[in-house]
Amino acid sequence: MRRFLLVPLGWLYGGVVRLRNVAYDRGMLSAATAAVPVICVGNISAGGTGKTPLVEEIAQWLIAEGRKVGILSRGYGRTTSGYVRVSGQETALVGDEPAQISINVPPAVVAVDEDRIRGAGRLVKDNGVQVIVLDDGFQHRRLKRNLDIVAIRAHELIHGDAMLPAGNRREPLSSLLRAQSVVITQCTNGEEFHRVRTLLPKEFQGSVAGVRTNIRSIRRAIGNSEEPMDRCRGRRVAAFSGIGTPSAFRATLTSLGMNVVEHSVFPDHHEYSAQDIEKLQRAAEESKPDMLVTTQKDLMRLRSMQFEKFLRSFPVFYSVAGLEWLAGDVEMRRLILSV
Repeated sequence: MRRFLLVPLGWLYGGVVRLRNVAYDRGMLSAATAAVPVICVGNISAGGTGKTPLVEEIAQWLIAEGRKVGILSRGYGRTTSGYVRVSGQETALVGDEPAQISINVPPAVVAVDEDRIRGAGRLVKDNGVQVIVLDDGFQHRRLKRNLDIVAIRAHELIHGDAMLPAGNRREPLSSLLRAQSVVITQCTNGEEFHRVRTLLPKEFQGSVAGVRTNIRSIRRAIGNSEEPMDRCRGRRVAAFSGIGTPSAFRATLTSLGMNVVEHSVFPDHHEYSAQDIEKLQRAAEESKPDMLVTTQKDLMRLRSMQFEKFLRSFPVFYSVAGLEWLAGDVEMRRLILSV
């Protein structure tokens, strides 16, 4: 009922978004050009589209070709402001996703700045990057980009969504027409991808790829030692996560043969408190799971001294996610490397 009451606000928000886009399209609002090519990886919905693994994969492709890559994010939820280069500091200072990206793609220069124009300039001036991957920048039209890639979940295309605040849409589906490529994420298989791609706007002429997110490894929270996947099958697992699509995380653990006996769900980008950890400890003491498993993104928010005892006293593990390409990867790679 409450969501229904918010629908008129969604219409109003959508109208403002459309007017803003028209202003950029017609040159009424100007955009700055960076000194190096910019590849934007974004979405039209808030959270949970599987964008971060896509950013990491694109950066790795570019690095493999000998390019010096900069990755620029806003740094959602951080306690700082302005330009900050991500270099192992506490997650709270830079945000969980940039902290994760810096670990998974160490050759890249990762930075955060709410002003993407300033951030792009600093990446070039201070670090000499040759190409910038703009994380979650589809709506940040003040900075021109050479390639726009939008990630959208298969579930969203099938079931639709309303504009904020009634739903999670930042922009209408028609905004995909600004992009040169769409990546449909969280596809069950190739058959679903080919069915769902027909739900894209008929006017869209760009490339379309399909992926699903898999767990590449399970690692111990303390020490980062890898747990063999076959040893995880059949084990009783207490999962906990604060991500955009927690149901997808649980389903992935189950697909690996884990027996998920409970799943504590927190809001996306949730900052864990001592009370949260106490609840997780009590639940673990009662259910006595073989493993506590969370996501790498969540672990970024647990890397502080106040949570070290919990991570050492309990068998806490984290999953490292990666992409499995179901279709369109050859064309996507060609687009990326042509920039």
